[in-house]
Amino acid sequence: TRYIGDWSSDVCSSDLWQDPALELTQRSLITCAVLVATGREAEQHLHFRGARNLGISRETLEAMITHVAHYAGWPVAVSASRTLAEVWTQMDGEG
Repeated sequence: TRYIGDWSSDVCSSDLWQDPALELTQRSLITCAVLVATGREAEQHLHFRGARNLGISRETLEAMITHVAHYAGWPVAVSASRTLAEVWTQMDGEG
C-alpha cells in the first residue's frame, strides 16, 4: 500500500497546484479557507506558514477567518485564529 503522504505530495506537485487558472497565492488562500472551515488545525499550521511565505499578510488571513466564521461557524474560526497566532509567533521567532 502506498503511504498517504506520497499521494499528497504527488497531487500537490502536479496539476493541482500548477494549473495557471489560479495564482499560487489564490490557491493558498482557498486552501487555508477550506482548512479553517473543516477545522483541520494540524494542516492549518503547514498552510498558514506557506501563505506567509508567499507574502499573504496576517491581516488577509484574519479577514479570511472572519469571513469563514459566518459560513462555517465561530468555533472553527476561534480555533483557526489561535492557530494563526501560534504560527506567526513561531515564525517571528525563527527569523
